[in-house]
Amino acid sequence: MMLSHSTKIQLAISTSTLQGIALLLTIFRLWFRFNIRRLWWEDVWTFVALCSCVGGLIGQWFFYKRPYPSTANYVGMLFYAFAFTVTVWAVRMSLLCSILRVVYSSQRLRRRTLAVALLFVLMGAGLIAQKVYICMHDRFCQVTTPMIAYELTTDVVSDAFLVSMPLRLLWNIKLPKRQRRMILLNFSSVIILTLWAIVHAVCMFFDLSGFNSFITDIETGLSILLCNLMVVVTFAYRVTRRRETATVHFDVATTDVATTEAVMDTRDDDYTTPTRDPSAPQFTTIDFGSLVDSTQSGMGQSGTSRATDILSSDAFTNSDSMRSSDKPAPSRSMMENDLSDSRGNATG
Repeated sequence: MMLSHSTKIQLAISTSTLQGIALLLTIFRLWFRFNIRRLWWEDVWTFVALCSCVGGLIGQWFFYKRPYPSTANYVGMLFYAFAFTVTVWAVRMSLLCSILRVVYSSQRLRRRTLAVALLFVLMGAGLIAQKVYICMHDRFCQVTTPMIAYELTTDVVSDAFLVSMPLRLLWNIKLPKRQRRMILLNFSSVIILTLWAIVHAVCMFFDLSGFNSFITDIETGLSILLCNLMVVVTFAYRVTRRRETATVHFDVATTDVATTEAVMDTRDDDYTTPTRDPSAPQFTTIDFGSLVDSTQSGMGQSGTSRATDILSSDAFTNSDSMRSSDKPAPSRSMMENDLSDSRGNATG
């Protein structure tokens, strides 16, 4: 089914709007994670998806706006063809790394997750290698039936891993509330991506070339949107609860609500709360009133009398020293008389 050029342009505008919103959310996600000092490998893969999606958008509009045949048209088609694959697999790696962050303390689960990550890299690299081979021999980069089968197989296998791993975490491991919410959002994202990947594969099998690029663009935009779902939803949830948590006995003017919640429960971490700056000074508040009360309650009668004696002796000592200091200093004539008297006694 072929579509007119104007219809393709209209569909491209709508899908470009979707991808533009996804890119803005990705920029916000990266800024937010950097601001709270929680950047990790999942954010690195999100940045890779961001760059590839921008390249795909540029290539798409070069392909539509440059006359055929031309070098700009061909380069735009190449960017568009490879950007989709890189974006989708970078999003899958980001979702997998978010699971890895939760299970990182368990050595057994960490090794299994790293093994799945290596499998993802190999499957994505294999798909890119096939596209390179096809584009070297065909200027239009037309995918073949074996390549469609390989892409569908890798989509199903990778999404099956991304679905089963959160289910295993939710079923076998008792996670804290925030981490459980994060895994549920991850699971929901993978389900939507899997359904759309099946739709994309059906369009390629039945050679619906008119809708193939449209479905591809929607899958790209959805992938990036769902990749940022957890961070954006959590941030919006914290903003809506800001007034409620303002009643906590902290200085809200200088303490962020997310920081307050992180201090209240450091074990339930969804990696969207700020970390404490290790170079920042740590202040300790001491309640001297309670310290004096506890000291007085722990002292008996003997302790009280002992303290009174000490104070009394100090008072007497101070009074003696004051009395001795009140005596006038001896004059020189008196000192000479005393010296002559002592000499006379010595000679006598």
